[in-house]
Amino acid sequence: SLQRELDRLVAEHRFDVVYCSCEPMAEYVLRPGPARDGLRGALRIIDLMDVDSFKWAQYAERTRDPRRIVYSREARLLARYEERLATEFDALLVVSEQERAYLPPGVYRDKVTAMQN
Repeated sequence: SLQRELDRLVAEHRFDVVYCSCEPMAEYVLRPGPARDGLRGALRIIDLMDVDSFKWAQYAERTRDPRRIVYSREARLLARYEERLATEFDALLVVSEQERAYLPPGVYRDKVTAMQN
């Protein structure tokens, strides 16, 4: 229902800026369809808050199998997703320089701003 509402709003209005408040919200903008097509010209900003891939990698380091396997996989998948977000969005926000340093290597650092709460 949220996707339908976003699609409706994009069909009825022109948006200059898109702000996503966390990684899961990005899917509403990136999913193929009216919202993705209608928001192509807008400035896209995502606030990652923290680097989820790093968090899951830490979980993997601190646990034993079988959870370690699951957590490691989640860390790898999230790192790839964060790299994708860096290509899809014009700007990425994180909460600290430390979080900025935890981003996967494929994330363009020039797009990332550390902005404290």
